[in-house]
Amino acid sequence: MKQIKVDSHIFYIAETILDKTQGIIGREKLIEGGVLVIPDCNWVHTFFISLPLYVYFVSNDYSRVILAPTLSPFRLSPWVIDATHVIEAAQPLDEYIIKKFSRSFFKI
Repeated sequence: MKQIKVDSHIFYIAETILDKTQGIIGREKLIEGGVLVIPDCNWVHTFFISLPLYVYFVSNDYSRVILAPTLSPFRLSPWVIDATHVIEAAQPLDEYIIKKFSRSFFKI
């Protein structure tokens, strides 16, 4: 997975179908110290994951960030129709960090 550092956060980008499908299943250590970005996604699940997640849905133009309630293990997130990317983190993220990442990664 590609990695991008923004301030003190490491963003891991799920680029392949396998990475997107697996998400953080079996990679809980990765998410504890970083953030997982799943492009072209508008819902997630926490099946087979042992920790709750903060899930952020990023809009198509990367200007809006929608925070889902903390997603406990073995749950489905809402399907956010305007979202095109999902960001998963073990700790809450500041919207500024998400927008800063979006500007650098998506070149907007």
